[in-house]
Amino acid sequence: MEDRIFNDLKPSKLDGTRVVAKKGGSNIEHMIQSFRRKVKNSGKIVELKERQEFKKPSLRRREMINQAKRKQYMQRINEDY
Repeated sequence: MEDRIFNDLKPSKLDGTRVVAKKGGSNIEHMIQSFRRKVKNSGKIVELKERQEFKKPSLRRREMINQAKRKQYMQRINEDY
């Protein structure tokens, strides 16, 4: 039964990542886990969340500057130890 289901599937494309349906006794949980890992590593989910609302360019610049300040602060703290 499982072989028949997977034989009908063809490879598809997902934002530059090839997703291939495996045949035979492949574990479906492992396939789902692998798919989720590929989507997470592609960074598309983060980009989607960022684009849910419009941010003014000045706000984006301010966020980048604040993020850089935090990063420098943490580096300074780590150098002291």
